[in-house]
Amino acid sequence: MNREKFNRIFIISIKVLVILFFSLISIVAVYLKNDNDRLKSMINITTEDAVKEASKLTQSLASLTKEYESYKEKHGQGSINLEKKAIAAYIKTNYRRVPKELVESIAINVVNKSAKHNIPHELVVAIIEVESDFNPLAVSSKDARGLMQVTFSVWGKKLGITDRFVLHEVDIGIDAGIVILKHYLEGHDGGKKGDLATALFLYVGKNKEYVSKVLTCMGNFVLFKSSI
Repeated sequence: MNREKFNRIFIISIKVLVILFFSLISIVAVYLKNDNDRLKSMINITTEDAVKEASKLTQSLASLTKEYESYKEKHGQGSINLEKKAIAAYIKTNYRRVPKELVESIAINVVNKSAKHNIPHELVVAIIEVESDFNPLAVSSKDARGLMQVTFSVWGKKLGITDRFVLHEVDIGIDAGIVILKHYLEGHDGGKKGDLATALFLYVGKNKEYVSKVLTCMGNFVLFKSSI
């Protein structure tokens, strides 16, 4: 299968999964908000069923991503360089205020750190976009810092970071965020092994809208890559 055909199949699959995931979240939200017999008979779905279906979708997404990563691995360093260029082009196109030198640094570190921890770099790009708009100086009201908005008071000691301000450094901020995400993906602190939706839900402090935003951005990035 050639690269172009593979990308098209992968993109279509991602888009279908994202649409199904959003639809499922919407149904559950309505169900929980309007708890009456009439609505129950119309929807005919339980919270447990919804969780199971969401888990299936995220597993399918993980499987597709793993297949895509395997494909890229077969193509060696050339593919890695293409991925760095794709990330840089995506940032330059959608976030023109980000300085060129910073764009290159983000692209290089996303690919390198993702490979180091075996996490899809498409997912990391999406999290950074939602969390900070590719701004390493970003600080939230809860003192979450850097590109991936890591909260020093919660994770500093666990990650061996003694100064909250180093989280604004591109390499440290990205590495810290990926380590935290992987922590949840491995099933720790409430996470479920391999469950992306739960990992994202816990990463941001239990926010369902965040999960939808990240998956949307991930789909947008994959679509962008196929067009360049």
